[in-house]
Amino acid sequence: MQLNISRNQLRIALAIAAAIFIGLAAIVAVPVGLFSVFMHSMSSQMKAGQAVFNSLTPEKLKAWADRSERFWTITDKADYGMGVYDTGRKPIPAELAALKIIRIDIGKDYIEYVWLGGMDHTYLLIEKEMNGDLHFYAQYDESTRKDLGVITPNKTEPNQSPEPMPMAVTPPAAQASRQP
Repeated sequence: MQLNISRNQLRIALAIAAAIFIGLAAIVAVPVGLFSVFMHSMSSQMKAGQAVFNSLTPEKLKAWADRSERFWTITDKADYGMGVYDTGRKPIPAELAALKIIRIDIGKDYIEYVWLGGMDHTYLLIEKEMNGDLHFYAQYDESTRKDLGVITPNKTEPNQSPEPMPMAVTPPAAQASRQP
């Protein structure tokens, strides 16, 4: 059996087959490429947050404590919740945006500086304890949280200016002995 196909018909058939192949390749390649860009972006955000966590010293924790106290002071309690800064509400301050922080969540007794949220989480959590101490945690990813310690703000007399606010740092090992 011999097929009677002209050269033109063969060219058209090959062009159609090539177009189908290219179309299928594009259908697969575009989502794979977008997913790859998304994963790289997530990884970059996680690494940025982790680099900040790894660089934290007692002096830097004091600066984060001061910053958090200012946020609690200037944020209206009606605005408390997820995404007080950014997510369309208020812009992230420039010095924090430079650290690649994408969101700041503020509550009555906590602040989260978020590098990555959603599927995985990377954030610095500062919890205000009932006695006024600030407890620091670094959430590296979904499964890794590090206790960075407690900072106790020194109290000032009512007539004194609250600035600068000297702090005392309690390392995580020492605070275990404070637990009831």
